[in-house]
Amino acid sequence: MDIIKDKIKVMELSNSTKKEFDINQSYIIPDIKSDIIKVTNTSGNVFIEKEEIQNDRIKIEGSILALSLYLDGEGNNNSLDLEMPFSEFINIDNIEREITNDDYETEIMINKLELKIINERKVELNANVISKVRIYSENEADIVKEINDENNKIEKKEKNVVLENLIGKGKTRCYLKENVKITDVEKVINIVSLNYSLENIDTKISYNKVLAKSDVMLEILYRNEENRINRATATFPIMGFIDIQDVSDNNECKLKNQLRNIKMSINNDSTLNLEMEFEYKCYVYEQINTNIIDDMYGIKKSYNYKKSKIQLNDMSLEKVTTKNINEKVLIDNINQLYDSNVSVLITNKYNQDGLDKYVGTLEVNYIYNTFDSNSIESMIQKFDFDFEVEENTEIQINISSKNFIILPDSSVDSKIELNVEKVANDTRCIEVIDDIEEVEEEARESYSIIIYFVQKGDSLWKIAKKFRSTVEQIAEINDIENVDVIDVGQKLYIPRVA
Repeated sequence: MDIIKDKIKVMELSNSTKKEFDINQSYIIPDIKSDIIKVTNTSGNVFIEKEEIQNDRIKIEGSILALSLYLDGEGNNNSLDLEMPFSEFINIDNIEREITNDDYETEIMINKLELKIINERKVELNANVISKVRIYSENEADIVKEINDENNKIEKKEKNVVLENLIGKGKTRCYLKENVKITDVEKVINIVSLNYSLENIDTKISYNKVLAKSDVMLEILYRNEENRINRATATFPIMGFIDIQDVSDNNECKLKNQLRNIKMSINNDSTLNLEMEFEYKCYVYEQINTNIIDDMYGIKKSYNYKKSKIQLNDMSLEKVTTKNINEKVLIDNINQLYDSNVSVLITNKYNQDGLDKYVGTLEVNYIYNTFDSNSIESMIQKFDFDFEVEENTEIQINISSKNFIILPDSSVDSKIELNVEKVANDTRCIEVIDDIEEVEEEARESYSIIIYFVQKGDSLWKIAKKFRSTVEQIAEINDIENVDVIDVGQKLYIPRVA
């Protein structure tokens, strides 16, 4: 018996875990700043500086860089720059092998950030952080493509599958180091909010290298010397090379990114010294569209075989549903809307009729001033929403767009779109034939034809395999046009194959 196999390399998701933890730290207001009376807005960015594997857990060390805008005792806008370091252990269960830094991915995000006033000279920064870790195994699998036996006719049932054969993986660091000119017409005192996003993410393969590139989109709120708040935007490209052997132009690259560091300071000429460090992890695949043998049997000989499972990881996001919030919010005497921080909170989850149902709240913090004052005000408005997905589906909720327009009646037309997406590392399994062997059998009963009545759950393939006939001959002798359609109780003539 001649068995032809193909080898493929796959990344199997062996473990994933999610941990939610709280960080808090107290700060004294610097002497050069006025007393704090009211917190208007607090935003921040979280990054991981260092990861270390310690037995069955991963230690992550990082910081939250927070920017807070507040109203001081003199009725003016003021701000605080706060950095809150953290160190946390994430336990990894059911790990049966030693893992290295290349075997896992870490993702971290701020769920909630709040600055509390203890007294006029003391504050406390509280953060709720979510961290996710995924552990991968790089495994080889054999795919049986053909079976031949010159002494026996073998019937084979094939199915088409799309496989992603892992060519290689790697990572690199991309750095943004820029002097960002914020304005030419006024003096910038400090930054009160810095939001970023990575757009136009792309890869290019050349000479065993993958070029990973993207644009860093910045949205900056700043305070000028007249104590007013203004906005600026900027875009900068970043790129890095990843060495991966045996890659070619027709391979597919999939990127994951994580912020690793951020630093900033203001110069006297109203420029922002900004340093950002990102890590890109790249997985390169060859997509294979092929037929594999799903089932087989011999006409004259019998075979036993086992099936093994291959886990395939779908590393792309799949949109499940979209939720649109379209509301008008009345804000008395509003003059200018500077910013609107949007956060999503899931308040309840339950299972009903085989579906996971979610109930959530969209919290919008409007940052604005009025016609009567230059001081910055804030107002929080909450919007409820709900959605449902297939049970046991891990989801990710992203704010895909937001638009706020001040109307003549002092209301803000608020349009926000949420995308509910299936988590990137969804997995599926395919079964492939393995360990085929010929078995001894007793002499078969001789017959020329058998009459058989179709039972529930039968197919022509199952019937042909049971009586060591063929689908083609059964279909021909019974005038069956569609081999995929037979009826329970149908009378069939089963011919013997010579």
